[in-house]
Amino acid sequence: MESIESNGAPASRAQTKKALNLSEYNTFLESIAKSKKLEAEEIKHKLASSGPPSTTKTTTAVTSGAVGRLTDHTKYTGSHKQRFDESGKGRGKEGRVDIPKTSGYVTGYKEETH
Repeated sequence: MESIESNGAPASRAQTKKALNLSEYNTFLESIAKSKKLEAEEIKHKLASSGPPSTTKTTTAVTSGAVGRLTDHTKYTGSHKQRFDESGKGRGKEGRVDIPKTSGYVTGYKEETH
């Protein structure tokens, strides 16, 4: 038996889950439609025609002045230069950490076959 919310609609699993399957989503839309006194298809149409999610009242990234100079990978020198490939994409851990060889050969041995 489903639990009932204070507004009379069935309690959805969306309160405890991050994702709903299709049947749970449809049940959720039907409960909203019932509480708003609309048809579920009308709500689906409004959702489909509303467009993709967007952000409001957010700041844009500044790429001029000091920020532009600090984020230009071509100006990096020394060990910092190794953090980026030729296209400017970061290499992640590969660019920050020297991974030791575990082949068993000592550092001075010149004829390593691996």
